[in-house]
Amino acid sequence: MLGQTLSIASGALQMGDGVAFINLGEGAQLNGQPFAGSLNITMDPKPSFALKLDVQNIDIAAMLVGAGYSDVVTGATALTLDLSAEGNSLTEILGTLGGTGRFNGQAGVLNFLDVPTLISDIEAATSGRAFLNVIGSRLRGGQTNFGSLQASFTLDSGIALVEDFKAAGTWGALELSGQLNLLDEFMDLSGALALARPLDAPPVPVNYRGSLSAPSGGWASRALEKFVIAGIERRFRSKIFDGLEKVQSESGKERAPSAGSAVFESAISILGQIRQRQKDKKEQEAKESEGTGGTPP
Repeated sequence: MLGQTLSIASGALQMGDGVAFINLGEGAQLNGQPFAGSLNITMDPKPSFALKLDVQNIDIAAMLVGAGYSDVVTGATALTLDLSAEGNSLTEILGTLGGTGRFNGQAGVLNFLDVPTLISDIEAATSGRAFLNVIGSRLRGGQTNFGSLQASFTLDSGIALVEDFKAAGTWGALELSGQLNLLDEFMDLSGALALARPLDAPPVPVNYRGSLSAPSGGWASRALEKFVIAGIERRFRSKIFDGLEKVQSESGKERAPSAGSAVFESAISILGQIRQRQKDKKEQEAKESEGTGGTPP
C-alpha cells in the first residue's frame, strides 16, 4: 500500500445494502508501528467514501513515489487523516476530496534544497554577482538534513490548503504555506528560509510554483544581497588590516615601515579618498538641488 508494510491482526469487514465498512481493529501495524483506521464506502446514490487514519510511522518517500510523485522528502512521520469524497471516476473523486491532515515527523532529508552549501556560499562569497549566479540552484536542488518536520493542510474540492509546513535543523528552518491543486497537479507555495548562520542573516523569501512533479523554485531579497555584499567588504577590510599588522610587527614588536606596509597603507588611503569623494559628490548634488528649488511636482 503506497510502499508501506501493513499488518492486520483482527480487522473486520461489514457489507450490506450498498454500504461497506472496514475497521482495522486492535493490533494493526503499519511499518511495525501502531496503526488505527476505518473506511466507510457507500455505493448509492453515488459511490462515496470516508477515511480516517492515525499512523505512527509512515515512509514519506515511499508514499510519494507510490502516489506517482518524486521523493522530494525522505524520512518517517506520524500522520493523521480525515478525508471524504464521492464520484464515479478518479477525476470526480479528486474534485470532491475534502478533509484535514497533519504530519509530525522526525529526522529526514529535503531533496530540493541545499542549505549547507548556501551558507558556505554566503560566508565565502567574493562578489555579489558570483553569489547571485549560484543561489538559485541551491534553492532548487541538493539535499538538506532536518531534525523535525511539521505540516498541516485542509482539503476542499481537491485543493489542499497548506496552512503550515516547517522543516528545521541545525542550519535553521524552512517555512511554507499555500496551495496544492491535486486535480490540476499544480502547486503554489511560498514562505521563508531562516538561516542559523551567518549570524544576523536576513530571512530569505522563497517560492515553489509549477507542476507537482517538477515545480520551479524562486527567491527575491534585496536584504540578503546587501548582507552578502557587506560581508564581502568586511572580509576585504579584515584582510588588508591583517596584512598591515603582519608587516608592521614581528614577535610582538613594532618595526620600521617596509615596502609592504607602504602598499597596504596606500590601499587604505585610496579607499578612504574614494568614499570621501562619493560623500562630497552627494552633498554637492544636494546643495545644487536646494539652490534650484528641486524638481517641480
